[in-house]
Amino acid sequence: MRRFMLAGIVFVLACGDLAARAQAAQETGNKQPNVIWIVMDALRADSLSCHGYDRRTSPNMDALAARGVRAAHHFTQGLWTTVSVPSYMTGRYFPVMVHESVEGTEVERKRPPEELLAPAIFRANGYHTAMITSHPWFTPRSRLWQAFDEAIFERPDDRDRAYYASFATLNRRIFQWLANAPRQPFFLYIHILDTHFPHILDAPYDLWIDPEFTSEQIQNGTPVSKYECRFSPEEHRHLQGLYDGSILYSDHQLGLLFWKLETLGLLDGSVIVIGSDHGDLLGEDGMRWGHVPASYDLLMQVPFILAGPGVPPGRVVNDITENVDIVPTLVELLRLETNAAFDGRSILPLLREEGKPEGRQYALSKYVAGGYDGKPGLILRGKDFKYEWDMYNEREYLWPMPDAFPNRPNVIEEYPDAVATLKGYLEREILPKWEAYRALPERVVVLSIHDT
Repeated sequence: MRRFMLAGIVFVLACGDLAARAQAAQETGNKQPNVIWIVMDALRADSLSCHGYDRRTSPNMDALAARGVRAAHHFTQGLWTTVSVPSYMTGRYFPVMVHESVEGTEVERKRPPEELLAPAIFRANGYHTAMITSHPWFTPRSRLWQAFDEAIFERPDDRDRAYYASFATLNRRIFQWLANAPRQPFFLYIHILDTHFPHILDAPYDLWIDPEFTSEQIQNGTPVSKYECRFSPEEHRHLQGLYDGSILYSDHQLGLLFWKLETLGLLDGSVIVIGSDHGDLLGEDGMRWGHVPASYDLLMQVPFILAGPGVPPGRVVNDITENVDIVPTLVELLRLETNAAFDGRSILPLLREEGKPEGRQYALSKYVAGGYDGKPGLILRGKDFKYEWDMYNEREYLWPMPDAFPNRPNVIEEYPDAVATLKGYLEREILPKWEAYRALPERVVVLSIHDT
C-alpha cells in the first residue's frame, strides 16, 4: 500500500512491488523510468522523523523511504549551495563551478572531458532534461542552466512572503510541466528553498512555535545578523520550531507532488530522489546559525532517499555514503552509458544480501575561502574521528565522534596515530584530485549576482 499525507489526511493507494514492475517493463520493452530529483536546500538529516527525530516533520519522506532506500550516514561535499551542487551533479569532489558567479571576480576553469553534469549524461541516453528551481544562483548564463534541455526559474508571487518562490508556487509550475511532459523518459531536477532561512510559517505548520514569542534577535523568520546574534535557549527553540515547521510544510507539498504524479500515471514509472545540498545550524551554541564554514555533522550530514523501479523497498544503508554517490547510483540503476569519471560510487552493491563490498571509510566535505577557487578547508569524516585541515589558515583539527555540537574538543595532540592515518589518506587520495583541478586552464571573468 502507498500512503500520502495531504492536509492531515492519509490517502492510501494500492501498489504492487516496484522492482517486479520494473522487470516487467524491461521484458516488454517499455521506456526507461523517469527520474525526479528533488533537492531541499539546507535540509539536515537529523530533523527528519525517518532519521529518528521525535517530531513528525516528514511523513511523506518517511513513506518514500519505507518503499525505497534510505542512507543513514550520508554526507555532502560542500557546505554552501555553490560548492555542493557541482559535486553532486557531477559525482566529483572538485568539479568546475556551475553557477554564474558570486559578485566580483571568480576563476572559471576549463571543464575536463571526463567531467559531465547529470543532465548531459541523461540526455546522451535519450532522456529529456529539465530543471525547475526557486534558487537564483543558477541563471541562464550558468553552466548548470545550459546543461538542461529546458530550465525554469520560478520567481516569488504575491502569495509568497519570502525572497524565494515557495514550494506551493513551484508546484503549480511543476504540475503544468508534468501535465505536458514529453513522451520520452525525462530527468527532472527540482530545487526548493523552503527549508532555507527565512522561515515564515502559516497554520498548521506553526505548531512548534509560540505565537506570542517575540525576539529582537529574530525578525521575519531569520536572525537579524549573520555573526553578531546571541541567542537565548528560548530563541534557539524558536529557530528550531521555525525550521521544523518549514520541513513539515515542504513535506506536505512533496505529498501533493506525489499525488499529482499518481493522478498522471507517472509515479510508478519514476525513480524519485530526495536529497539536500547541506545542513544548517539553528543557534545551538547561542551564536551560530545557517551554513557557516565549520565541520559540524549538523552541516555535513544530509538525507538521501531513493525509491522507484528497480529499488528494493524498506532498506537502510548503514555504510558511509556521499552526495557524489547519487549520479553513479542512477547510472548503474538505469544502466546508462557514459564516459564520465566519478569520485563517487553506486550504493547499489551495498544493498546486496551476499557479496556486499567493503563500505567507504571516510566522507569528504569542504568549505572554501576567497571564492569558489580559493584554498579549501578539507574535512575527512570517519566513524571514530573527523580530521579537518584548513588550508587557507594552515590549521588542523581532530574531532572525536560522535560529533558533539557545540562543545567538542580538539584532540589532535592526544591521538597522533589517528591524525597520521587520516592525514595520510587525505594526502594520498584527495589532494591529487585538488591539485588536478587547480592545474586546469583558467580564465578570469567578472560577473554579478546577489549573494543568497
